[in-house]
Amino acid sequence: MKRYDLRLRRLFKAACRTPEPAIDPMPDHLQTRILAHWRAGARPEDSLLLLGLFFRRALIGAALVMFVCIAWSYHGLTTQPDSEIALVNYEVQEDLLP
Repeated sequence: MKRYDLRLRRLFKAACRTPEPAIDPMPDHLQTRILAHWRAGARPEDSLLLLGLFFRRALIGAALVMFVCIAWSYHGLTTQPDSEIALVNYEVQEDLLP
């Protein structure tokens, strides 16, 4: 092994042996200030919340448009076209497709 690996292992072992420092509890006035700051920062007028609301409504609108298109296409598949329309569609497909 390289010298750096040995040094790093010794350093990790020494770090594992050290006692954990005691953590003092948070003072009440600091806790109150932090909670007040969080509540003041979570306003409904936030631009990210409005952007999320806009995208949610856009997604719902796109889903509705998709379902209308599917229903319209399904109706076109279930009904039989007139014989003249079917003949024209066949001719167009023959001309366009190789």
